[in-house]
Amino acid sequence: MQHSESNKTNVASFYETMCNACHPRRAVALYMGSEYIQRNLGAATGKDAFFEYLERMAEEPLIKEVKALKVIS
Repeated sequence: MQHSESNKTNVASFYETMCNACHPRRAVALYMGSEYIQRNLGAATGKDAFFEYLERMAEEPLIKEVKALKVIS
């Protein structure tokens, strides 16, 4: 059970660092493994593609904030 709680904390911290603190490269370095498979059909697989997607999203004139209401592990 403790491993599950640790995973939940890591997921929430990843999104907080990546989106709300605007440090996606730091979030990836801290929380992402060596391989990244994208599930979003609008973005390619791989870390470089992940950063390109986030940079495109950052240019959108929308207010963005991520709040994990529930994390299931």
